[in-house]
Amino acid sequence: MTTNIIYYLVFFIGAGLVLLSYFVLRRQQSTFFSPEDHKLREQEKKLAEYIELAEEIIEELNTVSEQIIQSIDARTVEMCHMMDDIDKRLKSCKEVMDKYPSEMSKDSHVIMDDFADEKELLRIPSVKAKAEDANHLATNEILRLFDEGNSPSQIAKLLNKGIGEVQLILNLRKK
Repeated sequence: MTTNIIYYLVFFIGAGLVLLSYFVLRRQQSTFFSPEDHKLREQEKKLAEYIELAEEIIEELNTVSEQIIQSIDARTVEMCHMMDDIDKRLKSCKEVMDKYPSEMSKDSHVIMDDFADEKELLRIPSVKAKAEDANHLATNEILRLFDEGNSPSQIAKLLNKGIGEVQLILNLRKK
């Protein structure tokens, strides 16, 4: 019986030591982390918040970019339809011009009044030709200035052109 009492006594002492060590460890754990550790944990929390915010911003940017791409695609399709319509009108104008070449010289005002839209479309190639002539003149001017010893950056400044455009023209000349 005395052995049983000893066993009980040892058991309670052991249980008391376990409880005492639990409370001591718990108390030490709260003071175990230094102020630097607490600052690091706060910074980690802030960083996690910033990362979450950045992910939300990226999602919004993806949504906006998808909308822009869809808008551009829709406008591209619309432009293609317009181009097809313009091509059809040009063909009809050319057919009219080919059908009535003699009448065009005699009664041009009557025919052109009937086809005013087509008349405007027929002027487009002349505008395009003028633009090509202007580009040709600019190219010749770039080449002339380069031959005179000007650098591409100087030529770009003199002609109000981009340096890349000037370099492209000079590189094409070399080839």
